[in-house]
Amino acid sequence: TRSSSVTGVQTCALPIWFRGLVSGVRVYVSAQNLYTFTGYKGYNVDYAGGTFTPGYNFCSFPSARSFMAGLHFTF
Repeated sequence: TRSSSVTGVQTCALPIWFRGLVSGVRVYVSAQNLYTFTGYKGYNVDYAGGTFTPGYNFCSFPSARSFMAGLHFTF
């Protein structure tokens, strides 16, 4: 089982002195290919192998894990 995409969004309350400049702020956090739950010990679980070498991960690298965060300001 794989957690391929996880996203979190939070709308933050602003202090009173800050509300004249910005009316709202949202914080975004996202992760892709976070974790794969398996007993497989090779590099890439998705690699099926060729006709002559089934299950052998020759030069097959795992999928990249990426993280992203951001802010969204409303004026």
